[in-house]
Amino acid sequence: MLHDDLVAVTSQDKSIILLLEVTPDLSLFKKINTGRLYRGVACGGKDGKLIVSCSADDGNPAKVDKIERNGEVSQAESIKLPPKTDPRFLCVVGNDVLVSDKESNSVLRVDWNAQIKARYTDNDLKSPRQLATDQDGNIYVATRGGRAVLMLQPGGKCRKLLDGNKHGIGNCSRGQSVAVTARNMVVVVWAARNDSCVVAGYNLNIAT
Repeated sequence: MLHDDLVAVTSQDKSIILLLEVTPDLSLFKKINTGRLYRGVACGGKDGKLIVSCSADDGNPAKVDKIERNGEVSQAESIKLPPKTDPRFLCVVGNDVLVSDKESNSVLRVDWNAQIKARYTDNDLKSPRQLATDQDGNIYVATRGGRAVLMLQPGGKCRKLLDGNKHGIGNCSRGQSVAVTARNMVVVVWAARNDSCVVAGYNLNIAT
């Protein structure tokens, strides 16, 4: 979400980013052609740039890039990630970027000097997907392999906030995406094995 009525969407197999206008129906606002296949995308702040992540390809390293709305990469604002990192999703926290690494089943916290400030791991952190944060500094991770939504607290403690086998809908029990609203709601996309999905909302105070 770039602002109240504009969202950025990446493609699983095409080097494009779509900017969609919500009015409330979805309409194409702009298509951005990119030089690499980006998967994760987040708003870069007041400068209007997009922060995006891509896996290693064609000899190029896995990276987090900051790009203009025309697709041009800001070379001074790129983060080269460790080898074998598979950064599928990301979110921005202050001056840091949180990256869910599917390859190592972990969440990395990196800064724009490419320094890894923290690596979060847990037995339930399997095939991590989308990330979200709240005003208290908690990190929420949807895990497809762990079939859960996890909360990583500022002190490093991890707890299972939502269990897909309990809180999922029907055969949709794999955590695919998560968001936290200003009204203390956790919104989750649960996926099935065949990738069909449902969206569900939970009161954060009674989620467990």
